[in-house]
Amino acid sequence: MRSITSTFRIQGRTAYVTEIGNQNPSVLGSAIALGAFSISGNTLPIIEKLANYAAQEGNNGEIFWYSSEQLAHLILSLSVYDELKGNTNPNLEVTVTTENSTTKQTLIEGKFDSAKNPPIFKTFFFEDIYNSNVDFRACCVGEASIVFGAAFVPAQLYNSSVYRGIQVNKIVQLLDTFSNQPYGPPITSAQTGQQVVVTIEITIPDASPSFIIVDPFPGLLNL
Repeated sequence: MRSITSTFRIQGRTAYVTEIGNQNPSVLGSAIALGAFSISGNTLPIIEKLANYAAQEGNNGEIFWYSSEQLAHLILSLSVYDELKGNTNPNLEVTVTTENSTTKQTLIEGKFDSAKNPPIFKTFFFEDIYNSNVDFRACCVGEASIVFGAAFVPAQLYNSSVYRGIQVNKIVQLLDTFSNQPYGPPITSAQTGQQVVVTIEITIPDASPSFIIVDPFPGLLNL
């Protein structure tokens, strides 16, 4: 099992096992690894990340066509992991608070006494916690996973490329009507009647199925 950890890829709050010979995530391999480590009683933080990966698949509303073998191992491995962490019969209290020089407030407070308890969500403005210390407290039986998500709205519009971990390129080229393929260098203008091909390229540092790119201009060419 020690050799398996060398194939792990660690993301922010998740980790997965890669396919043999490449860096693609292996759903089946990740599920089997999670089950094996859970049965052995391994409590390393990386195993929690592996469980987060197994649990998040398909959680963004998309439909993933898994084989019955993959689904069976995902369900089994998460069941074994929950048994290890006491999540099947929890008695867990979680509190998240913020405090600065002037105020102290509770962001989230909840008690979980059943595996059927739904998650707790709360939305707030960044200014509510800006320049504050965030304190996490959990008590008793069960495992809590606290996730912060942000809807980022730029304070200003940029006329040049800005890199924030995801690189998006939009390329407009003329269309070769004989081969139905783009040709030539990228263009910034075209004459009336010319046909063009628009290619949107996304480059990310790791695997992720949760990107949505919205392009409001068809080919960036409107008359």
